[in-house]
Amino acid sequence: MNLAATTQTITEVEKANYEFDVTMADQNAFRYQLFDQVSEIEHLMRLLNFELAQQKATKGKVEFVALKEQEMQQQKDARE
Repeated sequence: MNLAATTQTITEVEKANYEFDVTMADQNAFRYQLFDQVSEIEHLMRLLNFELAQQKATKGKVEFVALKEQEMQQQKDARE
C-alpha cells in the first residue's frame, strides 16, 4: 500500500467518522427535544389536573351554598 492509498483510506475513514458523529449528534438532539416535550406535556397535565380539582372543589362549594340558601329560604317561607 502506498502513501496515497493510505491517505485516501484515512480520509474516507475520517469522513465516515465525521458523518457518524453528526448523525449521532442529530439523533441525541432529537431525543433530548422529545424528552423536553414529554416533560412539558407532563407538567401541563399536572396543571390541568390541579385546575380540574380546583373547579370540582369550587363547584362543590357553589352547590353547597346554593343548597343552604334554598334550605334557609324554605325555612323562612315556612315561618311566614
